[in-house]
Amino acid sequence: MDDREDLLLSLLDNAAIRALVDDYAEAADRGRSAELAALFAPDGVLEISGESFDTGLYAGREEILARLERTRVMIRAGGAPPLLRHHLSTVRVRRSAPGRARVDSYFLAVTVAGPDHWGRYSDQVIDTALDGWRFAHRQVIHEGHAADSWLARGLAA
Repeated sequence: MDDREDLLLSLLDNAAIRALVDDYAEAADRGRSAELAALFAPDGVLEISGESFDTGLYAGREEILARLERTRVMIRAGGAPPLLRHHLSTVRVRRSAPGRARVDSYFLAVTVAGPDHWGRYSDQVIDTALDGWRFAHRQVIHEGHAADSWLARGLAA
């Protein structure tokens, strides 16, 4: 493979990895738990840290799906689900080995009331033979939230 072919493959992989990060935000905003869980490798890990109602370490698609479903049910039980939009910025993809990359990005979650909570994602992604790029480990690091935010109400519940 020459340098141009290698560059083209790298660009295509970066686009696919960025699409994976975007797909996560879109599925989260729409409460699509099964779609979110499918973005992880079968033995993938979701780690949520910081001040949030769903902190913990969830390993494997089934456990990740169960956590996401509990969150979805909690949101619905609180009345109408909020309009939620995760805005991503500074998405940085770095190759760590063939078929592996590290991705770091920032998020700002917004509801109809304005900025709700924010933080960063620290990801390890792998190119699976069957499903393409998937999260091997996604760490969601909550760094703050607005005083009267949807997240704050979830913490108080």
